[in-house]
Amino acid sequence: MKDNLGLPFGLNTLTHSYWVTYPALKALEPVCRDNGVGMVEIPFPATSQMKDPVRSVLDFKRAAGIQAASVCHYFLSGGPNPLDPGEEGAALEMLKSACEFARAIGADRVVGPLGWVVGGTGTRDGVVAFLKKALVETQATGVTLCLEFLRSAECGFMPEAEDDAIAVVREIGDPRLKILVDTFHVDTYLRGQTDTLAKVGELLGHVHISGRKRMAPGLDVISWLAVAEGLRRAKYNGPVVLELFGDECRREIPGIADPTFPRSLSTAASVEVARFTLEQAGIIAPLASQTV
Repeated sequence: MKDNLGLPFGLNTLTHSYWVTYPALKALEPVCRDNGVGMVEIPFPATSQMKDPVRSVLDFKRAAGIQAASVCHYFLSGGPNPLDPGEEGAALEMLKSACEFARAIGADRVVGPLGWVVGGTGTRDGVVAFLKKALVETQATGVTLCLEFLRSAECGFMPEAEDDAIAVVREIGDPRLKILVDTFHVDTYLRGQTDTLAKVGELLGHVHISGRKRMAPGLDVISWLAVAEGLRRAKYNGPVVLELFGDECRREIPGIADPTFPRSLSTAASVEVARFTLEQAGIIAPLASQTV
């Protein structure tokens, strides 16, 4: 095995629960400390039930010994549609709020399917037009946007997966716009992990780590050595963030209410297995040498 990449190890709170609540964050504190988690990722739409999400997340970061953060944002049916002219303004305001929240919790990036409704319809040109406006609206925050390509069931109008994401980002040509690669989505498109990551290359701004059927790495069939090689070829030095989807999340997110996403382990056990697997693949540093 080649030298360990030693990439920062992150955890999306979706791994434990969809809603970002005080009890959910408290439950994650020992999980993060025990597994050398140095970054937390917060799904912005899932903070709506908290009275003071900024203070709660900052308190959690301190208690868990976490310094870095990122924010995951997405548009769902029933909310503002970025590709509907009548709802575009509200969608831009929502994305701007996500970026301002990111700045407030010490996050330098907002990631996810930022230009369309999950499971909705649209065009690549429409996504380009919306993202150009979004980059202007969020410029003052200085936050980087990372565009995620989804599985075809969630974004059938951009069926070429990473090729479409690359085309969108290159057409816009703004250094604040990068690409998010999720290993689960690469797997569902039957793409090679190494080739996909290498193809995205210098445009790679964020990585979600998730196994087949959203299981923890080590309990699935994805080659994590292939993922490591792709990250090397892309010369990526950013975080890899676990996004495994807990039971509550699987029930509540439209398009993810899918019984084929099994999860038989506790959050703590899932993260521990994933951390060990990523260590062995040379993606994150061994636990004893990880620092936050």
